[in-house]
Amino acid sequence: MNTDCKMYMNLINVRLAPWAMAKLHQDQKGFVPGWYITEHTRLASEVAHLSNATETNGLIVSLDQAKAYDCVDLLWLLSVLTAMGLSANLISQIADMTGRCRSRIHGITMLGLPPAKLMMYADDMNLFLSDEHDNVAAIKECLVNMSTTIRCKFNLDKTDVLPVGSLEHRVSMYRAGVDLPGACTLPPDSPLRILGVWIGSPDNATPWWAAILAHIQALIRQWMAIGTSTWNRTLIVKVLLLSRCYYLLDSNGIPLKYLQKINGTICRYVHGRFSTMAYTTLLAPLAEGGLNRPSLMQRKKAYNVKFLGDLMSGPQDVAWKAWTQANLH
Repeated sequence: MNTDCKMYMNLINVRLAPWAMAKLHQDQKGFVPGWYITEHTRLASEVAHLSNATETNGLIVSLDQAKAYDCVDLLWLLSVLTAMGLSANLISQIADMTGRCRSRIHGITMLGLPPAKLMMYADDMNLFLSDEHDNVAAIKECLVNMSTTIRCKFNLDKTDVLPVGSLEHRVSMYRAGVDLPGACTLPPDSPLRILGVWIGSPDNATPWWAAILAHIQALIRQWMAIGTSTWNRTLIVKVLLLSRCYYLLDSNGIPLKYLQKINGTICRYVHGRFSTMAYTTLLAPLAEGGLNRPSLMQRKKAYNVKFLGDLMSGPQDVAWKAWTQANLH
């Protein structure tokens, strides 16, 4: 039954994709083909950095919607889909799809950049509030009204607020707190977690890389106790070890210390104790005489090239690209 449901939902997703890309706002990146979560994480990082650098005061609010897929009124969702013009037969097949939520936010902008207002990934929502134009009390009222109307609920005790801008503004906002009951206002230079990325981290998320290294070392000890072939060690590294690094590597970067430690730990495990061939030779593809062995060093270089490629290619009116170029200047 589980397999049947997954296959059925995949068929529905194929039918939904063209409609979703035409109807959903660019602020929502969840489950839309061609729209990537990294666009949000990059934008949030650039907004935090440039706001502090230019002393443009504001707030970045990370909201957590409680049990979004269970609590929101289904009839309301179906009514929204009908109003948006989705075909009746497809609406009848959908029981748990999120709709669109609207709020009026001025957002944060500076230097003529497109304003950053709202980011969504499924039920994860992040707001960018201007200290000059946006009113936290109005945001709170909007959340209360939306919760009453569609039966959703926000975990304000899991809501974090990151003040950005001048040091004086960040310190005063931390001391006074933001008027969202239960929300935690972060102190200056504290990172804010958004979509699994640590925004404003001054050390490339060093504590979390330390945890990843410890976890990788523990997994290697377990597999060494069992004993595996060279080929299986390669598969283990690719599936279980390096996969834990990729998202944080692409989004937060990695301190050189942990790049060298994790890469060395993985290379020694794959290489084994008896091979005399240089690991750099094993890195080459099979067609070039190597064994296509994994390397975190090589992956980091690839991510750097990919970032530059994404920045320079394709449409240039994308928000994160505009903010990144402003930071580079």
